[in-house]
Amino acid sequence: MARPKRQRIKLAIDFGGSSTKAITEIDDRSVAIVMSPEVIEIGTLDLDNYRHQHDLDLWHRSFVGVKDRYFAIGELAVRLGATQALKRLKSETVVYKLLAIVSVSAQRLDLGSSFDLELGCLLPPGEFSERERLHTKLLEALADFDTPLGRFSIRLIEAQYHPEGMGVAHLYHINRPHVTGKVGTIMAGHRNISCYVMQGKQPVKKATSDLGFQSWIELIIDRTSGYEFGTLSVAVARYWIGNDRIALGEILRHRDAVEREFELEHLVKVIKSTQITYWRSINDWLDDKFPPVEEVMLSGGVADVLKADFIAYLKDRLPIRADCGNRQGIFNERAFKQIPDLAVPDGYQSRFADVYCLSQYLMTKSVIKTRS
Repeated sequence: MARPKRQRIKLAIDFGGSSTKAITEIDDRSVAIVMSPEVIEIGTLDLDNYRHQHDLDLWHRSFVGVKDRYFAIGELAVRLGATQALKRLKSETVVYKLLAIVSVSAQRLDLGSSFDLELGCLLPPGEFSERERLHTKLLEALADFDTPLGRFSIRLIEAQYHPEGMGVAHLYHINRPHVTGKVGTIMAGHRNISCYVMQGKQPVKKATSDLGFQSWIELIIDRTSGYEFGTLSVAVARYWIGNDRIALGEILRHRDAVEREFELEHLVKVIKSTQITYWRSINDWLDDKFPPVEEVMLSGGVADVLKADFIAYLKDRLPIRADCGNRQGIFNERAFKQIPDLAVPDGYQSRFADVYCLSQYLMTKSVIKTRS
């Protein structure tokens, strides 16, 4: 009797500073997953509490065990006291985040605990050189790890690694296949802002900085008191995009109406003043690192929040192009219209562009083969 064919899934993942974003596919089914970036090492005494909640989505109680070490991921890590480790390299925690995504995907797509994996990863440009070491770690960890669902044994059969922004850069080439001039990509995220020039389909003149959104939030925290980093980040983004003072009201500490109004006005004043400082830092960095180009692909959460500033900056430095409707060639969220609506939280549709393009357009190339 022939053995049943082993299931094979395709998983594209973006280890963003503010969230881990992934798309898992098998046959004609897929799931998009957003997880908080927090990871914290935990003891084993309390793990049974999370194993036995069979009616609860694994997203709420995700932990992984590799050898004798256990780590809570995402929402569970936050509940257990983890904070965003913004100074730590993403490569120090990506293995555990990936294992968590694999187990959540397995639960939601009813995959069982043993299957084959085709993997695509987006990494910060500064950590891209570590991809071979990361690959070795993933091979070992995926082969045998523990979760609230029990032990998993995953065979990594194909893997590829790209710098963050390569997905949307490839989307540019799909939209503009005949352009031969210099095209720049700016990827503005939670921890880093990176840029590079595309030579054909290869990135050159790469540069990265630590001027992600967290830099602005740290400026605000330095000039206020009592705000939590994660909730402040969300509130500031909502306020700046839509002048949404209600979003700020949700994080105010005072209860008295007069004191709340004073606190709100002070917070608005600090946000506006620090934004000027923050944007000047970005402006100076771009002046120093971003070479002359003819068109730009602009993406990432910070690019959404500070869209007006980025566009004003680029308009002064890009030529008018007849094939762009006699405008500068600046491609941001309007270039993402062809991406289908994904079942993701509000505000995440455009932030999935990079990982969606990785999944759909890049995961047939640059593959690291793994022996079965």
